[in-house]
Amino acid sequence: MTYPQLAAEFGVPLCSGCDHQRSHRAGFVTDHTVHWAPRRIYRRGLYRFFKLVWWAFPLPPPRSDAEALWRANRFAYLAAASRGIRLPASFADIDRGKVAYLLQRQRPGTMAAEDVQRARRWTIR
Repeated sequence: MTYPQLAAEFGVPLCSGCDHQRSHRAGFVTDHTVHWAPRRIYRRGLYRFFKLVWWAFPLPPPRSDAEALWRANRFAYLAAASRGIRLPASFADIDRGKVAYLLQRQRPGTMAAEDVQRARRWTIR
């Protein structure tokens, strides 16, 4: 399994070399294209790559930053699990804190009530 194979499996275009000034090592998304440096696959890298894949085509579009972070993380863990790869819960610790903070500050009705409850449960580890 390689990153180009994973990108093709999800139907997400992977950058094949471009003139962007940003580092491809950290990875980023522009115009539904994932910019990612080719390298060996490790679990931490898979976690970050799967989150970028979600950001390339977030479906359904998130209504808040908290929802976007929560859904990107859910996608990363589910995508890894579907391939028989276990990602440690500690990978999402920073995002859990961000989501908890954003949920406290967001206006009521921004997210569906059931999604808010699920996201709050996810932030508690």
